[in-house]
Amino acid sequence: MATNGELYYLIGKPNQLKHELLHSLNKLTKNERSIVIPNTITTDVRLEDDDNYSYVEKSDFVLRKSMGLYCLDWEKMENSFGISGEVSQLINKGINVFMNGSLINIENAMKLFPKINVVMIRSESTSSDSDYDGFPLIESENARLEWVRQANGIYCPFVLTIINKYKLDDIASLLINFTLSNHSQLAKAV
Repeated sequence: MATNGELYYLIGKPNQLKHELLHSLNKLTKNERSIVIPNTITTDVRLEDDDNYSYVEKSDFVLRKSMGLYCLDWEKMENSFGISGEVSQLINKGINVFMNGSLINIENAMKLFPKINVVMIRSESTSSDSDYDGFPLIESENARLEWVRQANGIYCPFVLTIINKYKLDDIASLLINFTLSNHSQLAKAV
């Protein structure tokens, strides 16, 4: 029997940094069968040409949602976003999944995927006490991470914070190696 894969739920600001990291991950995992990065379905026309997204009209999004095709979906700035329901199947087959996430939907994600790994992305210029789309204003990064772990009594076993001061391909390589190795072994190296 195959060991379950893991979910790496990418959140944070700025969104452009998250999108660029997803592009790097996609580029570096093209031939890696144990890692999948599903497209986010969106009604945001600005993302129509972004390889990380699949654009659909609002009526199509609503129809797909009514058919239960999304494991997670959310609204942000009058646009809809959804993640394919196949994510659970992939994880059950032993495949690691990097998912474009949203802090707006973190509670639902943590309930749906109890062994979620939250990857918080922030730029060096992002203040540690700024509001992150739903995070309360908390003075320290450690307090914010603890808030994620304890959100509504849900346990989050792992939170990794990436501060953008390295090349994104290097960060993506680190994440890929992290998913393919033992967490405790890599934690000692960091």
